[in-house]
Amino acid sequence: MGYKMMTRALCSQAPETIEHLLLCCSFSRELWFQLFHRIGWSAVSPSSHDQWLVAWWTRARKHILKEERRSFDSVVILICWMVWKERNKRIFDSQIRTMYEVLDWVIDEICAWFQAGFSKLEPVARALGMLPGRESANNVIT
Repeated sequence: MGYKMMTRALCSQAPETIEHLLLCCSFSRELWFQLFHRIGWSAVSPSSHDQWLVAWWTRARKHILKEERRSFDSVVILICWMVWKERNKRIFDSQIRTMYEVLDWVIDEICAWFQAGFSKLEPVARALGMLPGRESANNVIT
């Protein structure tokens, strides 16, 4: 039996390779843009010209402040993981969420990671206005 492409779970616009799913898919690209816009990283959002995740990631992180690069890397990994989980929910559980529902899910996950002690996400949590009960370097939130 020959190689079979994965089912087109998110956008149905192209064969679902891992590069397409995580970076090129219109659903994923909109998710990246919407989250990065809220964080203040709009300028590094993947565009339709970006075809390879690692090439985009390597180039994009050079435009992120050095002290925020670990945050950026963590968010990239988290988005990839959440897109993969959404794809699997669609394929295996027949559950479909809108891009905005997935965006809310990603933001909730970022905040959960930060509140669980993953301090590298503090700049992102701060940009999202999600620092309840935590002290940040710039202010105290109660």
